[in-house]
Amino acid sequence: MRIRRVAAAVAAAIAVSPLLAAPAYAASTCNTWRTYLGAYVPSYGTNVSCQMRRGNVSNGVLQLQQSMNICYEEMLRNRQLYPLGLDGNFGGRTESALKAVQSFHGITADGIYGGQTRDTMRHQRSGGGMPCVYV
Repeated sequence: MRIRRVAAAVAAAIAVSPLLAAPAYAASTCNTWRTYLGAYVPSYGTNVSCQMRRGNVSNGVLQLQQSMNICYEEMLRNRQLYPLGLDGNFGGRTESALKAVQSFHGITADGIYGGQTRDTMRHQRSGGGMPCVYV
């Protein structure tokens, strides 16, 4: 009798487990980059609605580090955050640099790369004069 109760409890837990999974709207971690509305942005495959935060390691983080080094060099130098290592590791220095960039643009400086940060930092790398043209 007790074995049947345990088996029934296990079966019920298995049946409910999909309901306890992460919500479908949870953003994926950016793992690469692509062009989006004429700008280079980190992405999850072709999906630009992705997030990055401290602890992530990916090519998307590498793209973010490169973009911040190129487009925010002077601002990051003034905060002793330049140059960022180009290692694809979203560590404390990358988080601090991203918070500085977010603050520079007047958006929530939480150190998390998501939609608001993507739309604010969207840029094109340009040839001479200015390192970046914001779009």
